[in-house]
Amino acid sequence: MSSYSKCGLSILNNAELDCIVMEPFPHLVVRKALPPELYAQLANEYPSIDTILSDGKVPQNNRRYQINAQRGLSTDILHESWREFVQYHVSSDFWGEVVAKLGPAIRHVYPALEEQMGRNLGDFSLSVRGEAESDVVLDCQPGINSPVTRVSSVRGPHVDNPVELFAGLLYFRSPEDDSTGGDLVLHRHRRSSPTFWGKAGLWESDVEPFATIPYEANTLVLFINGPESIHAVTPRSLTQHPRRLVNFIGEIYGTGGLFKLPRNLSTLGRIKNKWFSWRHGG
Repeated sequence: MSSYSKCGLSILNNAELDCIVMEPFPHLVVRKALPPELYAQLANEYPSIDTILSDGKVPQNNRRYQINAQRGLSTDILHESWREFVQYHVSSDFWGEVVAKLGPAIRHVYPALEEQMGRNLGDFSLSVRGEAESDVVLDCQPGINSPVTRVSSVRGPHVDNPVELFAGLLYFRSPEDDSTGGDLVLHRHRRSSPTFWGKAGLWESDVEPFATIPYEANTLVLFINGPESIHAVTPRSLTQHPRRLVNFIGEIYGTGGLFKLPRNLSTLGRIKNKWFSWRHGG
C-alpha cells in the first residue's frame, strides 16, 4: 500500500465533474474506481464475515453488517491495507476531494448550507463519526450483506437519514459469487407530494425506477442525499456468498437535519406507519 499516493487511494480519483448526473438527484457512477492493483489487494484482504461480526453472532438472512472507521482504526482487526484505505476516506484530504468534485452538486441541493454553517464547504471542520463534534463527520465502513437463505431485498425504496449529506458505495464482488440480484436501483417519485413511512421508506407504488447500477466489482456509486435521493436494492437469490461493499458517509448535525420528510400523522397514518416499519424493517 505504501506505493500508492493519497490520491491513488481515493475512490474519487477517476471521478470527474462531467460524471455527475443531476437527475433524478445528483449522483455519479464510476466503474473501475480504484487502480487494478490496489483493488486486487483490498479484495484479497477483505474482512471476513467473522471479522466483521467479531462477536460470534450467527448472521441473519441478507442483513447488513459492517466495521465503522472508529472501530477499524482503533483496533487491529483490519489489514494494514484496509487501515490506510479507511484512514484516507475519513481525512481532510478526502473531504477536499468531495468539495472539489461534488461542491457544485451540494450547493445545488442545499444552496443555504454554507450560510447556515457560517463558512464555506472547504472550511468545514472534520471528525471521524462517533469520535468528536464537528461540522462534518465522515465514516468509511467495509461491510457485507450476509448470505441469503430466503430470497429477499436487503432494503426497499428509501432515502437516507436527513443528517446525511452524501453517501457512497464501492462494490467488492467476489469472482466466485454467481448469485443474481443485489443491484442498486435509483428511483424517482411518482407523486409531487410523497409520504414517507418507517425510518425513511416509500411504497413501491409511489416510486418508479430511473437507473440500475449492477453489483459489479470495483464499481462506485456516490450521491448527494436528500428527499429525492430514493434508492433500493434488488432481491438477491439464494447464495452463501456475502454482498461485499464499502459504505462512505458524510453527515452534518449542526442544522438539525438537512431536510424534512413528509409523513401522514393521522390516526390511520400512524397505524400504517407501524405496519410499514414491521414489514420493511424501518
